Amino acid sequence: MSTVPNERLNLLLKIYEPFSKLDKDSIEYRELSESGKVWEDYFQPGDSERYGYLKAQKEGKPLLDAIDCFRDAMKTPVTGLAKDMVHSFALQSVQIENNQMSVTQAGKLDEYLRQNVLSRYPLSEMSAAEISKISLPDVKFLFPKTHVNQINELRNHLVASHWIAETSPAKAGTGFDEDEIQNLAALTMRDLGYGDYYLAPFGPRVKFGEYRSTPIGVSSNPMRVFPYHDEVPGCMERFFKWRQTAQNEGKLHPIILACQIVAYFLHIHPFPDGNGRVSRMIMQDYMLRRGYLPVYLQALQPGEYRKMISDAQDGHPEQFVNRVLTSQLEQLTTLKTEELM
Repeated sequence: MSTVPNERLNLLLKIYEPFSKLDKDSIEYRELSESGKVWEDYFQPGDSERYGYLKAQKEGKPLLDAIDCFRDAMKTPVTGLAKDMVHSFALQSVQIENNQMSVTQAGKLDEYLRQNVLSRYPLSEMSAAEISKISLPDVKFLFPKTHVNQINELRNHLVASHWIAETSPAKAGTGFDEDEIQNLAALTMRDLGYGDYYLAPFGPRVKFGEYRSTPIGVSSNPMRVFPYHDEVPGCMERFFKWRQTAQNEGKLHPIILACQIVAYFLHIHPFPDGNGRVSRMIMQDYMLRRGYLPVYLQALQPGEYRKMISDAQDGHPEQFVNRVLTSQLEQLTTLKTEELM
């Protein structure tokens, strides 16, 4: 008989031991729960040394130096070239979530959206709230043999990523704020739920872009503990404060910090669905703001990305960081070669 249920229970009791001293009906109990402090204090996902990012940065310094050298030598700003990567980036992002659409299909859908939808909007002048509410066409007719959810999933990601590619390079700051992330989360789920609500087997209905209202777990790792739903708003508030502090301190190279941002966000897992796609949009935005290409991982194998994120959340980000750095350097090398031809 599996011992996992007992092991998980013991872990939860250890993490949430501070609650054992409080009355469940007390104001102190509710305030502590809503603060997210208990989960945060136990896992400390923003600790770059504890989770191996400082070590990974030291080991990856030759790659980082080469990346910055190639980027600085480019005649055309890297962020401008990134617009041509949108359909490849968006396709890989949904493929990580088991979407089966092909490169050819992604190119066809991207062209249709650019010509018939996105060309009608001043993307560079639009807010996240505005892009999340634009009229999106039913494009099932383009791929009659493909499940409509897979088509809509890619359609939504393409629209979001085109908006990011147009707006993020010109923005200052550390990245999306809470409202922007919630609006992109809503856009990510358009036509993938029940009306404007996430599909859920139990619990209160949650509108697209709002935080989850139930506890969650993952079958791939029963010992992975995410914050309880009451903790999520507090944990997200701490996430944004940490990101600002981490950038101000400058201990991590922007690409290394981008990797930690993704792993941290996914450990909170704030939404009922779409967290992976949203996390990669957050990374796309941050990389563009800092003058780098969005992350497209060459020859990514099924399940590889999820394992790298899981390992990073366990304090072993080396493979994730190395794959991101290697892919960034390969992309810049290719672009520089094309520039010289």
